[in-house]
Amino acid sequence: MTMQRASLILPAIVAALALAACGAGDASGSADPTAPVTTTTAAPPQPLLQADLIGGCFMMGPNCVRYVIYDDASVEAHRLGNEAPELLWVAAIDESLVADLDAALAGADLEELRSRLGPGTCNACVDGIDTVLTITRDGAETVFDSAQVEFETSEPVFAAADRAVQAAAATGEVVIIQR
Repeated sequence: MTMQRASLILPAIVAALALAACGAGDASGSADPTAPVTTTTAAPPQPLLQADLIGGCFMMGPNCVRYVIYDDASVEAHRLGNEAPELLWVAAIDESLVADLDAALAGADLEELRSRLGPGTCNACVDGIDTVLTITRDGAETVFDSAQVEFETSEPVFAAADRAVQAAAATGEVVIIQR
């Protein structure tokens, strides 16, 4: 093979390899420049449960916590008590806990549940911690405040919520701030 012949073949080989590597063209060897480009984006995770632990945790400083549990089992922990909640960490809990919570909520009439609950206790009145649960279903929020209604863990919704919040709390540590 002469040098001139090799210099003609080499660019053709490089061009063929480049086309093959890029996946250009269709079965006939030519790409359709008018074909629409489709991309798939996953829907962002949706909040399923928010638990605000409030009350006596404000005594020394802004040490109350909000846990937000999303439908993909991701968790956010926020410090409460400042101008705006401060993000402390993002983690994940076991997906089975979120599936259990979702199943408990799917079969629950939350307003009927509220009507069956006993009165709550104001733990914050004696430097204790109260919990406010915000449940989000189909874009609507339902709020349960432990100072107003008893969180009966014999009820599947509260049992599943308690397990999920305990798991969320175990994903990190809230450092105590003193004033």
